[in-house]
Amino acid sequence: MWKCRIEQLIHRCRQILPRYGKRFLGKGLVMDILRGCLVLMIPAWLFYQSVAIMMGCLVLLPFYRNERRKVREQEDKRRLNRGFADALSSFSAALEAGYSAENAVRETVRDLALLYPEDEPIYREFRHLQHQLQNNQSLEKAFADMAEKTQDEDMLCFAEVFEIAKRSGGDLIRVIRTTERTMAERAEVKREIRTILTAKRLEANIMNLMPCGILLYFLICDPVYLQPLYETMAGRVVMTVLLVVYAGCVRMTDRITQIEV
Repeated sequence: MWKCRIEQLIHRCRQILPRYGKRFLGKGLVMDILRGCLVLMIPAWLFYQSVAIMMGCLVLLPFYRNERRKVREQEDKRRLNRGFADALSSFSAALEAGYSAENAVRETVRDLALLYPEDEPIYREFRHLQHQLQNNQSLEKAFADMAEKTQDEDMLCFAEVFEIAKRSGGDLIRVIRTTERTMAERAEVKREIRTILTAKRLEANIMNLMPCGILLYFLICDPVYLQPLYETMAGRVVMTVLLVVYAGCVRMTDRITQIEV
């Protein structure tokens, strides 16, 4: 009896661990911890050369993890927006082929399955949209719920336009094609702006690394030159002030270059 229970427990663990392991590790927890340790401990060593202070900086890991989560959410929104253009193109093509709007969603899901992996945001959203239709929910309401959930500007506009066209009995194919063309023009403008911002962000990252690079250069070439800054109280106060100013500058440049297009 005990052997049977142990085998059931092992079987249950094998089912649970991959699911939750994928949930947490898939969100980049391990990579965030490793990157956070490097980002926090390297400047602490360069400014203080103290193992105790390096370890103490690890208390800031949750804040770094929170910032990385926000960056990933923004990236997911951009991926969702890019994928929605492909989904809309497939949806309008299915309508032109003679499918009803509900069946066109099913064909769109099939096309997205060929283009994207299962964990892609746009594929998950349209799979959920298909499940809503299978539960006898109207397509207009399903699109509105998806747009409200994602808070994507293009999806919100499309859901509103689709609801009006569906209710008034307008030409859905023409409306969707017009909306798709407008979204493509906006996406092109966003892509150009994002390219410029990416170049400026690279310049800002290089500037942020320069102070640490200068400290590392002196520590390698002439460590005696900076020795008073690490061994005296006045030197530690100066390094603390410089570290605070440096962290503020990094934060400011990050905010400037993280403009949402």
